[in-house]
Amino acid sequence: DWKNVREVKGAGSSSSARFYSATDDSPYKGVSYYRLQQTDINGKITYSAMRVVSMKLSGNFSVYPNPATDHILISYAHNDKPQIEIYNSNGQRMNLHLVENGTSLSINISGMSPGIYFVTLTANGIMETRKIIKN
Repeated sequence: DWKNVREVKGAGSSSSARFYSATDDSPYKGVSYYRLQQTDINGKITYSAMRVVSMKLSGNFSVYPNPATDHILISYAHNDKPQIEIYNSNGQRMNLHLVENGTSLSINISGMSPGIYFVTLTANGIMETRKIIKN
């Protein structure tokens, strides 16, 4: 799912090039995907190419093995239980059973289709994402 970061009003009709800029004041740690949506005066919507931005990660969690076939293990360095979510490459959240064991989680991924997935951990106000490959 895409989230609206910023809206910039256009200058209206113009025969010359217009330049706009915007800043994401709260970028996610890890990898983020950005695209622009342009709405013309007639209501027609077009999208730019997607851009990938990687923010430095704090290294507070790891996912292994990667690539994986049946199970992944997620270990984290947080005292508070983090929120873990897994998304497919289309941004759809996967509903999986997590088995907690102290500061690690085991997840059975055998029922998932082969492909690229993103594991997101949120704890103490920080969100981090790791890419995994499911064989």
